[in-house]
Amino acid sequence: MKRKAIAILIGFVVSVTLFGQTLEEGKKFLYYERYKSALEVFQKIVAAKPGDANAVYWLGQAYIGNDNLPSAKNLYDQFLQNNAGDALVIVGRGHVQLLEKNKDGAKENFEKALDISKSKKGIYNTDILLAVGRANADGDNKTGDAPYAVEKLKMAAEQDKKNPEPELLLGICYLKMGREFGTDAVLAFREATVRDPSYAKAYYRVGRIFQVQKSPDLMSEEYDKAIKADPAFALPYLSYFLYYQYKDVDLAKSNLDKYVANSDKDCNSDYYLADYLYRAGKYNESLSKIKLMEAGACKDFARLNILYAYNYDKLNDAADAQVYLDKYFAAMKPDKMVASDYDFAAKFYSKTSGNEVKAINYYKQAAELSTDKNEKSLYLSTAVKIATAAKLLSEQINLITQIALIKGGLQENDYYAVTKSAVDAKEWVLADSLSNAYINAFPDKPQGYGFNVSVAKAMDADTAKGLAINPINRYNEFLLKDVEKNKKTIYTNYYYLLIYYAQKTGDLKTAIDLTGKMMELYKEGEEFNFAKTINEQLVKKLGKVQK
Repeated sequence: MKRKAIAILIGFVVSVTLFGQTLEEGKKFLYYERYKSALEVFQKIVAAKPGDANAVYWLGQAYIGNDNLPSAKNLYDQFLQNNAGDALVIVGRGHVQLLEKNKDGAKENFEKALDISKSKKGIYNTDILLAVGRANADGDNKTGDAPYAVEKLKMAAEQDKKNPEPELLLGICYLKMGREFGTDAVLAFREATVRDPSYAKAYYRVGRIFQVQKSPDLMSEEYDKAIKADPAFALPYLSYFLYYQYKDVDLAKSNLDKYVANSDKDCNSDYYLADYLYRAGKYNESLSKIKLMEAGACKDFARLNILYAYNYDKLNDAADAQVYLDKYFAAMKPDKMVASDYDFAAKFYSKTSGNEVKAINYYKQAAELSTDKNEKSLYLSTAVKIATAAKLLSEQINLITQIALIKGGLQENDYYAVTKSAVDAKEWVLADSLSNAYINAFPDKPQGYGFNVSVAKAMDADTAKGLAINPINRYNEFLLKDVEKNKKTIYTNYYYLLIYYAQKTGDLKTAIDLTGKMMELYKEGEEFNFAKTINEQLVKKLGKVQK
């Protein structure tokens, strides 16, 4: 009897140990971002133990990693129907809500889970704090509440000083908070590697930062550290492939092979191979690979359409390229887009007349997704050229203004460009507003005054309203600071004023004063003689009027 009890106990311990190892194996697959493998592991565990909240939570995380949000939501909801107070699954439900853009509902669940897990001493459970941080670290920069997550992750990091994951998640959340927190992010990633030198994902994350900053040597240093720390961690190979695919096709292929060898055989790895074939100029081979994918389990893989478009474009088949390009943008989720998708679409549509607005909009979306200021400016500058050629004035001015804001505000050349555009398009009201703004921003530059006068004259062609009088006086006030340099323009301005006062208002005294100023500018010569003749005529006329 005693032996039987011991055997049962040993069997139970072995079962628990195997279960624990299997759960850790699934979590390791998630760490490696091998979501397909992780899903298979967790599905088996939950099938064997459907009431295990820990396994249910991690299965939901695997569904999320596989972009299967409905399954994660359904899993968590069904479990909570019978286990409404399980804190970890409540956090998982909040994670789903964040990805559904229900930030308030998610935070309510996070706070509920934290309260449930709080000890009598008021200390939150570390796993729950981590799960909250994990949820908020997921998704793009607009997803989640990074400052809130940072607060919780700092608690988790303090409570578990050996675990590198809180520091990794802290770094990700700092990056979500903006470029000014970049140093904090790097420090957090560094701390993760101090806690566990084999934690390749933290080195990889630092490498990603340097890649975005266009520091290839530092990028490579960090990626190599990640590979050395854990050669089975595939993401550095993928980043190397994506980095070299435009620069060195052979080196890109070498890293792609390593990525495929260390990742799940899935639609992503097949897609990257088809993409490599495209980059290598093997367009028909790339198309064959895509068609094989489409005939199998990857028929709904949305990026196939953009790769079809790339290949058909290179093969000069514009009709098929457009069909697949439009299918891609119709099917792909916006948060899965990358800037190069929009860049390709913009270039494609800019080739044909009548698609200028569409091309411009794609360039704007590419700029919005890009994290590099120079790249943003380049996309928008290309759009400006299209808008200028198509005489889309409002769009042109809007784009120039956006570029200026990226640079830190409108510079003098920006004001010149937008004002000139408005003048060239004869949009006088807009040009008047812009020229005045130009003067206010750069009162020491002559161009704003010149534009302002030209616009006023255009808006009052017969000078009946006198709209140009004040702009001319203001312009002359500026020009008189250097009379010798600006003498010709000042003289021309005086002549305009002379005509206005002599012919339109009959103010002969002001007109005579103006001829005197014109003679002061030119003491002799044709200009002097002209002003002197007019002066004599006006004096004579004034005398008759006074008599």
